[in-house]
Amino acid sequence: MRGEDLQYELKITLEDAAAGLDTKIQIPRLVRCDSCKGSGSEPGTHKTVCDTCQGRGEVRMSHGFLTVARPCPRCAGEGQINKSPCRDCRGEGRLRGEHVLNVKIPPGIDDGMQLRLTGEGSAGINGGPAGDLYVLVRTRDHAIFTRHGTDLLCDLPVSFTQLALGTEIEVPVLNGTEKLKIPAGSQPQQVIRLRGKGMPRLRERGSGDACYRLLLEVPHKLSAKQREALEAFEAASKEHRGPLASAFIERMKKLLG
Repeated sequence: MRGEDLQYELKITLEDAAAGLDTKIQIPRLVRCDSCKGSGSEPGTHKTVCDTCQGRGEVRMSHGFLTVARPCPRCAGEGQINKSPCRDCRGEGRLRGEHVLNVKIPPGIDDGMQLRLTGEGSAGINGGPAGDLYVLVRTRDHAIFTRHGTDLLCDLPVSFTQLALGTEIEVPVLNGTEKLKIPAGSQPQQVIRLRGKGMPRLRERGSGDACYRLLLEVPHKLSAKQREALEAFEAASKEHRGPLASAFIERMKKLLG
């Protein structure tokens, strides 16, 4: 009888998911009994044919024209009787144990994916084949990036002057840092990409992008010099409204007649 399938949850970092990982896991499972070699019988003994079902594993009962078959009550449907069960495994042919396995995580694996290891589940009953082991991969939350397929998203706080004037700043990527150019006139919530700096595509060539969403950070307090400079900028901007502000003012004028 085939052994049970098992599932093991393996938690890894986003960096491990990007680079791939070779690791060892220790799993509890039922292993073949060495004393009886999985047969369930004491060494030197053998199972005998059940004398109730004659080895068929079922008995038939007739009720008029109807015949009903059910598992043999003596051998529990096995067709054989174990008169000398193994003392170590009590006739099951397997024992509880621990097993260490090498697991290879491919680059680009995503959260929730499973790896199937054939024959690494629990040992079969009475010498049957072993089940399979399913390794469920879970990716821990990252401090900076959120994964979207093969792209990585980072919320990047910037100032008004950085958006208006443009700048070049150093930003994080999974394996270090890179320079990101913010064009002059960039808008809040705008996304700027670094091509090929995201997650590798699973079993394919190429990688996704690292994406940086620009978040405008407004200071809670201003110094006297900062306030004076911003008031001068506001005064100079009244005659040069942006397209969004100008369109809103025109709609408001029409609404008010």
